[in-house]
Amino acid sequence: AAAAVLAGMLVSGALLYQAGERLDPNRNRLLTTVEPGVRRAVLELSSGEQVLLADSVRTELSERNVRIEINGDEIAYTASEKSGKQAEEAYNTIRVPLGGEYSLTLGDGTRAWLNAGSSITYPLHFGSRRCVTVIGEVFFEVAPDSRHPFVVSVSGVELTVLGTSFNVMAYDDEPSVETTLVTGSLRVAAEGEETLLSPGLQAGFDKSGGGLTVRKADVEACTMWRRGLLVFYDEPLRSICRKLERWYGVEIDTSSPTLDGVLYTGMIKRHATLNTIADLMNLTNDVVFTEDGGVIRVVRKSE
Repeated sequence: AAAAVLAGMLVSGALLYQAGERLDPNRNRLLTTVEPGVRRAVLELSSGEQVLLADSVRTELSERNVRIEINGDEIAYTASEKSGKQAEEAYNTIRVPLGGEYSLTLGDGTRAWLNAGSSITYPLHFGSRRCVTVIGEVFFEVAPDSRHPFVVSVSGVELTVLGTSFNVMAYDDEPSVETTLVTGSLRVAAEGEETLLSPGLQAGFDKSGGGLTVRKADVEACTMWRRGLLVFYDEPLRSICRKLERWYGVEIDTSSPTLDGVLYTGMIKRHATLNTIADLMNLTNDVVFTEDGGVIRVVRKSE
């Protein structure tokens, strides 16, 4: 009988401990496991036809004498000698939803990696100028061609290169357009201002009218997302949470005024669950993640 009573006390104590742990205001309380994004996108052809893209999709299309090879998470374009002007005037668009990513090789050999919530519009075949339009965040490795400049138009900013690698980030919910140069050289023009970047520099264009600025960049923090890492150097928590929202496809409420001035430095595997990242931030910083009605709320500890 005594043993039964002791066992009952141990079980009751464990339940009370677990309940107390759940109610601890300084511990995360996420009700569901939030999985990371996956490789997926939608290809919109010039005809308006849409093709779903994912790891399992392997097919070959042809449009205006241009071969389009889809192989899992990548797409490549190869123009024939017959493609000509009709291919230059026909445009395709790749759209990546929230919670997704994708990469492709354009007709000139340029490689592009698209982050969550991004898109790129480009001709089937490039003419005298290689021009694309971008929304969101894209990393480029531009194929060298001194006779045909590569031009990226994004949120009122025009980027012109000959052969280089760089990252451009221009989401609608971000206050600025940020262009970070990794290799080569890059000309950045916006609203009458112009600057020439060298590797390791970042041009920022303030959408509210603050003009064009140039600063030294944390290149890893800006580009490692395409290698499966999220890197932060004294980055505001609200900025980090906007990135997490897009990658995990969730809504994160950071409206609490106590989050003002909260910075975070660290490196996190991009393909971990959001729960894992939230737990790491809970342990190493003074914030708490909770979930209510499908919305994740972030507050300061003991708020």
